[in-house]
Amino acid sequence: MAVSLKSKSGKEFNFSTTGWAFYLNLASVAYGWEKLGTLPPEDWDFGDHGAWEGAYDWNAGQTVFDTDAIHFAEALERHLTDPDLDEVALAMAKEYSKAIKAAYAKEYDKEVDFEIAVDPQHREVVRSFVEFAREGVFQIW
Repeated sequence: MAVSLKSKSGKEFNFSTTGWAFYLNLASVAYGWEKLGTLPPEDWDFGDHGAWEGAYDWNAGQTVFDTDAIHFAEALERHLTDPDLDEVALAMAKEYSKAIKAAYAKEYDKEVDFEIAVDPQHREVVRSFVEFAREGVFQIW
């Protein structure tokens, strides 16, 4: 499964679902990005679905605010200038893997062998995403 981000200008950026979650967590947990929350998808039916809670982890067409997108980019820029960049990414991948394993075990009462690997092109992915997010508002599909 994938997450496709679409800017107002029509540019797109794609992540795997796991990759998107990894970078959301890296920016917020390790580099201080304070999420503002997203705007609901245009077709969100409050009567059927209830209140929108600002989720980033769905791909339903919700909108990331301009300021939020820029702060996301700034957090990942801090990552790129961190002398411990590789160690931080590996530590986040280990923690995220543990969290997924624990959630799976709790949900299905069974162990799963699951490890998140840091993309060999990690720095380039981050640089490209920073460029995309610096443009501001985008939707998550």
